[in-house]
Amino acid sequence: FSVDHDHNHCDSPKSCGTCVRGLLCTNCNHTLGSARDDVVVLARMIDYLNYHKERLENEYVGSELPFEDFSRT
Repeated sequence: FSVDHDHNHCDSPKSCGTCVRGLLCTNCNHTLGSARDDVVVLARMIDYLNYHKERLENEYVGSELPFEDFSRT
């Protein structure tokens, strides 16, 4: 786990303690950091994933997917 904190709260590269938001898995913490905690960027990431998920589902309806589906294992 990683300690998540608001980087805009203080000038310290580490948390001052007041700006701690909680614990996150390392991947989620890195994702928030890469998006700079910008909810617009995160929403666009979700839109991107949903768009391509739907596109692939519609493109391959009734046929084999071009990759192995591990969701059923």
